[in-house]
Amino acid sequence: MIAGTPSAVLDAFAHRTLDLIHGVVPLSASAFHLRPEMPGFRCSVLHGIDPATDASYHRQFSAIDPIQPPLFEGTPETVVPLASLISAQALHQSEFYRGFMVPNGYRHVADMFLRRDGSIVAVVSLLRCRDKPAFDNVEVAVLKQLQCYIEYTLCGITGAGLSFDRENLRRALPFTERELDVVELVLQGYSNKAIQRALGISLATVKTHLLRIFDKSGVSSRAELITRLLRPH
Repeated sequence: MIAGTPSAVLDAFAHRTLDLIHGVVPLSASAFHLRPEMPGFRCSVLHGIDPATDASYHRQFSAIDPIQPPLFEGTPETVVPLASLISAQALHQSEFYRGFMVPNGYRHVADMFLRRDGSIVAVVSLLRCRDKPAFDNVEVAVLKQLQCYIEYTLCGITGAGLSFDRENLRRALPFTERELDVVELVLQGYSNKAIQRALGISLATVKTHLLRIFDKSGVSSRAELITRLLRPH
């Protein structure tokens, strides 16, 4: 669990989010920005990006970025690689590429959109330099699974209305009451050890509950579980 003032909590969450993503896919740099659509909160965390470079982007290039958030409001897109929107030839001829990406050594970009009440309230920008390959389909699929967890946690931190509906979940899947306790804590971002402390059970029992929850849900990981429960199809 992350504790502290709202600002400190958000900053810690953003740092952990970027560390998590860097541990899953190779990146040269990344950034986590809350947008003005998240009133009452401010957060901007950079990983491997000079603050002057970030300021230059927002001052001169954000309005011509092909994956700027306003273009994706009202869409279901969660992770968008730049290469999926524009051909390499068109990109190389663009002002965005020549003015921002090339001078800073970037070649590949993907943005992760985090929403609250349907609006994009935060963006995680993922950048790769010219010595790294483009984001492939497997990496994008992994990032989409992470996005669901990150978005849910962000909404929980900021007091948004993603709620755990125990009654509906009880009707939908054959969880025991204790398994529902564990599911609720997983959705709040608790680690196995934190669940152990919160419920007063052994770590082995936590792991047993999780295995049974995964089996009943037809998933094999926490990320898949969160996707299954928050975005059922």
